[in-house]
Amino acid sequence: MRINKKKIRNFGFEFISKLNFNNDLKTSIGFSYLNSFAENDRGEFKDTLEYKPNFIFNGQVNYSLNKNIETLLELNYIGKEYGLKEGTLGYQKLKDYLIMNFKISYLINFKSFQNFKVYFRINNILDKLYYTQWGLPEAGRQFFIGTNLSF
Repeated sequence: MRINKKKIRNFGFEFISKLNFNNDLKTSIGFSYLNSFAENDRGEFKDTLEYKPNFIFNGQVNYSLNKNIETLLELNYIGKEYGLKEGTLGYQKLKDYLIMNFKISYLINFKSFQNFKVYFRINNILDKLYYTQWGLPEAGRQFFIGTNLSF
């Protein structure tokens, strides 16, 4: 049974860094650490909170093959997360997971539109089975075709 907590505390830090090697190769990484607990009956902040991961890592590598073709590789890692699983007592640890995504885009220059891109994207390249919440698996490998238009 889920119960509202009277007091919670979240402590943590986040680190984000971007490094552009040149106009063609750009990278970024991000790391978050979160320590989240609820107050128990003794006034101590030791009760686990549901779906608050302790570790989050994000990384991106963006590479331009030429002035019209751009690629993007993304990595997303989530670690040490707990949730209430049906049929069990107390919080259960979800599996840590690493998801990899890829995108390639092509810039088309029209006279009336300066930034019109078409793209192909694959999310969850490795078709990893993962859960962000017990009982609700996330999508497997996904394919997208789309456009972006900037004015």
